[in-house]
Amino acid sequence: ISATLLGITGSKFFQNSSAYIESLNLFHVTMREGTKAAYDNAEAVQSAMGIDIKDWMDYQGKFQNLASGYGIVSEKASVMSKNLTQLTYDLSSVFNVDPVKAYEKLQSAMSGQVKALKSWGVDVSVASMKQYALNKGIKESWTSLSVGTQAMLRYNYILEKTTALQGDLGRTLQTPANAVRILKAQFTQFERAIGNILSLLIT
Repeated sequence: ISATLLGITGSKFFQNSSAYIESLNLFHVTMREGTKAAYDNAEAVQSAMGIDIKDWMDYQGKFQNLASGYGIVSEKASVMSKNLTQLTYDLSSVFNVDPVKAYEKLQSAMSGQVKALKSWGVDVSVASMKQYALNKGIKESWTSLSVGTQAMLRYNYILEKTTALQGDLGRTLQTPANAVRILKAQFTQFERAIGNILSLLIT
């Protein structure tokens, strides 16, 4: 039996369990004192939308780390990471792509990469951001702004440009594409649960 169990631990069951632990650790490290509130929100979204909490924690933790790297204060960074993570799933739903692709595009756009979201109607080029800053009453040149201020402007710009798309996952849960996505997430969670049990059996 032990040999069989050891063989299974190399399977995706054990890998899914290990990946969850790694994501949870990243979440704790990046969210810090906001971990509990952020985790409670992630659980609520998982229950309502059928997403995999492991992926949600991955995206939010990485967005939080990105925002913190720009020098954005913890409270604002937490709100930003939460909204960008939700937007990840909404864009995934609207454009029928894997959430990880939507995450990568958002992460790149937040870093100022122009091509990332341009095909989805969001242009974060310097020219666009200069005009956006002027519209918001910011008269300083774009290059004179801190990286944190530039990141906040990109964030607000992205949210404004995607207003009509926000909430799409919740509105379209019953579509075939989202139904398949939810089923995959549930199966992954089932595999993880088996992996957790196997981990206990061999320790």
